[in-house]
Amino acid sequence: MSPKNKTKSREELLEQKRIAERLRYERLKKDPKKKEELREKERRKYQMEKEKGTRKLDKDMNRREHNARLEKTNMKNIVDTPNTKLQKMGDVPETRKEVVKKAIFSEILNEQLKENYAQLKTFKEKQIFGKVMSGTIVNKYKLWRNKESAISYKRIQKSARQSTLVPTAQTRLGCITSQSIKTVRKFYETDDNSRIGAGKRECITRNVVKNKKEVPSVEKFTWNFSETGHGKGAPDWVGTTCKRSADAVIAAGDDIDSLKSFVEIIQQRCPRIIIFTIDDEDI
Repeated sequence: MSPKNKTKSREELLEQKRIAERLRYERLKKDPKKKEELREKERRKYQMEKEKGTRKLDKDMNRREHNARLEKTNMKNIVDTPNTKLQKMGDVPETRKEVVKKAIFSEILNEQLKENYAQLKTFKEKQIFGKVMSGTIVNKYKLWRNKESAISYKRIQKSARQSTLVPTAQTRLGCITSQSIKTVRKFYETDDNSRIGAGKRECITRNVVKNKKEVPSVEKFTWNFSETGHGKGAPDWVGTTCKRSADAVIAAGDDIDSLKSFVEIIQQRCPRIIIFTIDDEDI
């Protein structure tokens, strides 16, 4: 004997009827001729209801009837999310098999992707694989879950939401010992390596001991430098100044007949230049 069919509840029968009616309308809309006949039939039905007074216009409705009509219209315009669609499909026996089939397909695909990812060798290949499998839709709907009779998507916590297919940056923090960290810190705390302390050029190493150059009780350093040379060039500024001063005296009509007169003229014109004379007797 064939097994008896299970008695369906009133809700299941109504849902089955709604699905069948929806599928019938979809088939009619695909045929242009039947679609036009359906529109004409709906127009005639609207005119008959309007003549009988069973269909009210907006201007003839009270506030309660108008709000009920708006609520019904808004419910029709709501687009179901994938989660809601799967829940509705899972509640109907006719479509429940299709939902289970899709869930099995997604599970098989997920296992195959994990197996392919495990066979990748280089980090570059893993990066390319992660970019191909990532996207806004994958981030929004993460995985399948069982909820009573429905199979739907689930949003999970951020810590568990990290995909195992996307490679993460690898660090060596676990390989560095505490002794190595102490050695590095001690190295940078010394004066010759510190950014705010003395530099390497300010230290002297003697017998494998490094000491910093320090001059105690010094408040100010000065440095005077003049390059020596010969001729009229800029470096020999003392000789050039003396010669030009002597030339100016001769050009004015005076005469320099001895070394003594030359020293006197230079001392008068350039008091900051000090000249010492050494005679032959002193040599």
